[in-house]
Amino acid sequence: MQSDAILYATALQSPAWLIAEPLEPAVVSQIADFNRRGLRWLLGTLRDAGADPASAGKRPRAIAELVGHWLALDDGSLARLAAMPYLLFELGLDDASATRLAPLGAVVGMGAPNDLASMILHYAWHIARANPLAAASGLGLSADAAARLRELGFGELEALVPQIAARLGLRWSGRVPVWRQLLAAVSTGASDALQRERLNGLRRLAGDLLLQPALPRR
Repeated sequence: MQSDAILYATALQSPAWLIAEPLEPAVVSQIADFNRRGLRWLLGTLRDAGADPASAGKRPRAIAELVGHWLALDDGSLARLAAMPYLLFELGLDDASATRLAPLGAVVGMGAPNDLASMILHYAWHIARANPLAAASGLGLSADAAARLRELGFGELEALVPQIAARLGLRWSGRVPVWRQLLAAVSTGASDALQRERLNGLRRLAGDLLLQPALPRR
């Protein structure tokens, strides 16, 4: 795994690599599928919760302050949002990110579906082993998070699913301007706005990885 560590170190020292290196079409397609599943669940729970103050007060800022924008998304807008070339959700694989995240379960007072968490977790485990740069640029996994995933066996992955379901959060959930621009772009469908958000998102993801501290080894 030494070569994986070198690839990560190189990419994080020069985040432009994460932008310039295109993801394989199969990876982009799978990320879009996860995004679509997660967004459909999110919108469904938002509509079911309605104006319930008990859930509204716990929502991540990017949802609470833009709830009207979220609920206005039609099928075309949702498809354009899901097609962004990076995972729109964070797994909360380490204690630091779990503390930072506002879990999607806060929308309705329950965790994300286990099947969604399981699919994303198992795919992240596979990509962390097979394509470390895609794990960084597509899934937003840090080098340490990917290394820890690679060390897990199937039984350990299964045991981790409920924890991931409880922690699964919207990426950049505290950055309201980010989501305001992204939701506006997918709502209009303007090609230049969509391309801008694709590039901005990849740059933002690379910057987040660059600033992420190394996790202590257990």
